[in-house]
Amino acid sequence: MKQLFRADRVITGRGEVIEHAAVLVDNGLIVAVARQADMAEPDVTEIVDAPRGATMMPGLIDAHVHLAFSGGPASGSLLPERLDLSYPAMALRAAANAQASLVHGFTALRDMHAPGGTIIDLRDAIARGEMLGPRISACGRGLTVTGGHMDPSGVADHVSFENATLPCDGPDAFLRGVRTEARRGADFIKLNTAVGSRKQPGIYWRPEMRPDEIRAACDEAHAQGLYVASHTSGGPPLTATVANGVIVSSTPTGSMTTASS
Repeated sequence: MKQLFRADRVITGRGEVIEHAAVLVDNGLIVAVARQADMAEPDVTEIVDAPRGATMMPGLIDAHVHLAFSGGPASGSLLPERLDLSYPAMALRAAANAQASLVHGFTALRDMHAPGGTIIDLRDAIARGEMLGPRISACGRGLTVTGGHMDPSGVADHVSFENATLPCDGPDAFLRGVRTEARRGADFIKLNTAVGSRKQPGIYWRPEMRPDEIRAACDEAHAQGLYVASHTSGGPPLTATVANGVIVSSTPTGSMTTASS
């Protein structure tokens, strides 16, 4: 199916603005962008004219979202939200957040942690055409140490959050954590190697994962063919994060990891 989209102007994303432009799409793939007067229309199935004065541009990508959560400014909001909302309710809110992102021009999102498999299931529902939304890359649950960034304190001893986070301690536990999220359908693995420190003036980082834990998680993710993202900060924790397998891009050797603070 070939579609021709016409608008008063198109921002190409390469520093170019084309006036009175047309975009030719063949089975979902953009194959040509040009002035309307210069665009051939062979075998076009559908012509879509944007409203007068409209501008077309490439879809935006947000590489760090948490669709299941409200993003509210209240301190410690994640804990109350886990108490107030069931996971199905979180999934419904995530769907609404995903659709709002699409309306604002974001056609691809990378979700960096959600309870259970809420965002993995949302990703699949969108891919199956069961609902409208952007393309989603999901990690499932982030891997964290006990008491770490994604396993916060502040609740009574008798309170637990089943399937909300995935605390791991030691290399073997992180290896199992990678395999668990891979089995659930994660697109990549999220680690929490370090957090910001507000306890010591002048110290802006606090390590969480040990180097051998980072290495075990990254090695297993590589074996599963998965990228790795890391919540980290500067100083020695960032150095350890990179040195043990979380790097900034793909390499010629086939390592498939990416760092994200």
